[in-house]
Amino acid sequence: MTIVNPSPRFIKIWVKGQIFSLSLDFLEKCGNVFSINEKNSLIFPQTICAKLNIENKGYVMPKKVLPSESDFEKFGGDMEKYGFRMIEKPEFFRSFQRLGLSNPRKRSGREIGFTFSANGLTTIAWTTFLDTERCARDEDAGWVLISEGDRVKYFSHPLFRTAGFLNKLLKYAIIAKRRVLHRPLCPACNGFMQIVRGKGLKSRYWKCPKHRQVKDFDNGLTGKMKDFLESERKARRHYRENLKKQGRETTPAILTRRPWIATRPQNRI
Repeated sequence: MTIVNPSPRFIKIWVKGQIFSLSLDFLEKCGNVFSINEKNSLIFPQTICAKLNIENKGYVMPKKVLPSESDFEKFGGDMEKYGFRMIEKPEFFRSFQRLGLSNPRKRSGREIGFTFSANGLTTIAWTTFLDTERCARDEDAGWVLISEGDRVKYFSHPLFRTAGFLNKLLKYAIIAKRRVLHRPLCPACNGFMQIVRGKGLKSRYWKCPKHRQVKDFDNGLTGKMKDFLESERKARRHYRENLKKQGRETTPAILTRRPWIATRPQNRI
């Protein structure tokens, strides 16, 4: 268990792979009684255990684990093995100049990304690893996206740098590549179907722009890929349900993240 992302009146904690959000008012009523055992695990007060519906036996505290240069080199080799290529510096700066990109977060360093394109779509995996500095950016998260031209059609959830970060990033990248390779054709006209937003903010599905033909966004994925995504979705559902019990709502990262700004949008393709 670990405490992450403190806010003025709430803290989020990881417990057994799930995220819970507790108000500081509640913790103050509990007396803030935490203790650390010999295994470097946090022991909860019984009142907190009852609220989270967990046993009071302590849980290992996952920590932020930034990938090393050797970890990243292995990851780069795995990405190349699966058909991705590293985004070259000239093409990054050409897009930067063409679109007049401005980063509102004022971060230094060029982040390394990997890309794969097929059937009119492009997958990009952003790694948080900096090219010149040869290290991971201290505060950041990994992302996988699918774009059509310069317009992003799908964002993964942010991938945090804990143990297994690069392995999870690789899995999300491979799944996104599979979606691109197996972009479905409309049964009515045999044209490419497009990625469109569903009812939920992160919901996506395939739809023909000419006919009333739709397909599930997981169409074409393997059974193992679907099982992996379902386990990820289940963990996020648990997180949202626990927040709802506390009378709180989640704020999707896509709403809080400050994206790059294109000052020359007329040059988009």
